Amino acid sequence: MQRQVWIYMLEADETQIIARLSERVPLKTLSGRFFKGTDAQVREAPETLQTAQLKANERWIHLIHPAASKEIVTHALADGPFAGWSRLDEVRSEVITLVRPSLDAQGLGPGHLQANTHAWFGGTKVRKSPEFSVWAAEAMRLIEEYAPTSFDWLRVAPTAKAWAQQGGRLHYLYKTVQPEPAIDGGTAVYRPHASRKV
Repeated sequence: MQRQVWIYMLEADETQIIARLSERVPLKTLSGRFFKGTDAQVREAPETLQTAQLKANERWIHLIHPAASKEIVTHALADGPFAGWSRLDEVRSEVITLVRPSLDAQGLGPGHLQANTHAWFGGTKVRKSPEFSVWAAEAMRLIEEYAPTSFDWLRVAPTAKAWAQQGGRLHYLYKTVQPEPAIDGGTAVYRPHASRKV
């Protein structure tokens, strides 16, 4: 099962979020969907590896906890544009992933922090360690501390909020999202599968 929290962020916010997540325990980071190196290097020094993103307009950073990330699963790629490289398996690995989209023609879309606490493979349930589940829950709560937007389940980090207040456009599924919560009952707040008035 994937847990995720959505948040608008710019590059400075990404740096701040990783720093906040690393306050209690220094985390290691693997930047990119693909890498060249060994599993041991992923665990011990992921920052030193050559990496590549899948999309030019989206940045993925895998966060690795020195104690809670007990299981790291990678797959060697035999063909395609990244033949000879490897890919981290986010579903099987005990990592948290931060995804930050770039600015696009519409403005800024939401990024998210995601983690898989368990998954099903061939009818077998794969469950992550209790330490990882606790860490993932703590990370999600930290993101939920950021300010809400007019869509109250979408958070916004400080630099992205200031950018939006100065005329930048936050969007979600072609809808404009205001950088502050709706007030006085005047604006609809859209949740993933429902809408209501505040």
